[in-house]
Amino acid sequence: MDLEIVDAKHLRKRIRYLQNLRYQQRQQFQRNIYQSYSSPQSFSKRRNLSPGDIVLVGSDNTKRLNWPLGRIIELFQGKDNGERVALRLRVAKGEIIRLIQRIYPLELSSPEILNDVHVRVKRFFRYF
Repeated sequence: MDLEIVDAKHLRKRIRYLQNLRYQQRQQFQRNIYQSYSSPQSFSKRRNLSPGDIVLVGSDNTKRLNWPLGRIIELFQGKDNGERVALRLRVAKGEIIRLIQRIYPLELSSPEILNDVHVRVKRFFRYF
């Protein structure tokens, strides 16, 4: 009987710990990523999107914090073959097609930043 009580207490404590951990990670992500974007207008600085870039998929129905992340799979050209109008994205729930106006690239997907992160990781693990 006491063993069941201890197990139940332990499980409740573990669930609270995991919920708190998830909450803290979401808060940290919110501070680090979304803090630099005070409003969707600040996303307006467009750079050339290319397949493989990580982007936020904007939606009017959800808060910005809950916008899904996606990876660009394919770009669709406009009628003038110059302006891109839509793209195919891979998100957690499958693949979707969205207008380019609702896509917000993350800074971490630029090659310069990814290269810098790769160099820092190599330097860090060199000491171990």
